[in-house]
Amino acid sequence: MNAISARKTDMIFIPPTEIIESRDGYTITMEIPGLDKADIRIWSENNKLMVTAEKKIDTEGRLYAERIGGKFARWFVLPEDCEAAKVEAEYVDGVIRIVIPKSEKSKAKTITIK
Repeated sequence: MNAISARKTDMIFIPPTEIIESRDGYTITMEIPGLDKADIRIWSENNKLMVTAEKKIDTEGRLYAERIGGKFARWFVLPEDCEAAKVEAEYVDGVIRIVIPKSEKSKAKTITIK
């Protein structure tokens, strides 16, 4: 038989995610190429940060594909030392970077000896 065959598989879209802590705050990085930034929604509520989006893939005429699409939602529990009201996000080259600053009172301070 000389034909291309493919198996339909229901896959869950979970973007690769990295969380980094620094002296000044936390940075969440997620790889979600193929989206418009208007399709991504980020908000915080009750010490939680939510990121949702839908990656739409045209399936018309497709015989086989390894690209994954669909909706996803990720919750991140924010530590008490962060300032949720000052969260900033940017989406560049398929990567979303969310910066969550720590509150001033939680940052380490150098004490001068008298």
